[in-house]
Amino acid sequence: MSDCAPIPIPANHPAFNGHFPGRPILPGVVLLDAAARLIASTLMPGAAPRWRVSRVKFFQPALPGDRLTLHWERTASGDIGFWIERAEQRIASGSLRRASE
Repeated sequence: MSDCAPIPIPANHPAFNGHFPGRPILPGVVLLDAAARLIASTLMPGAAPRWRVSRVKFFQPALPGDRLTLHWERTASGDIGFWIERAEQRIASGSLRRASE
């Protein structure tokens, strides 16, 4: 069973500026950072874990005003598998592993 939560990215987020003029999209690194922070705050409140990206794939761009939902679950290997949806359409997926300190 997976957990889920909305990813709050405001339509006026500064990362949309310049990515790309006339057709703004959210850079993947911003989306990935938001997902990792949300997972960390839910699984380890008050801690500041560091993640290593095991894999990630972007299928569709995140656009200003999109309502995004993050889903995640622990895998058998102990990684965190995640996927991000917009209107029940998967736009990204991947897995995170806790980085050794």
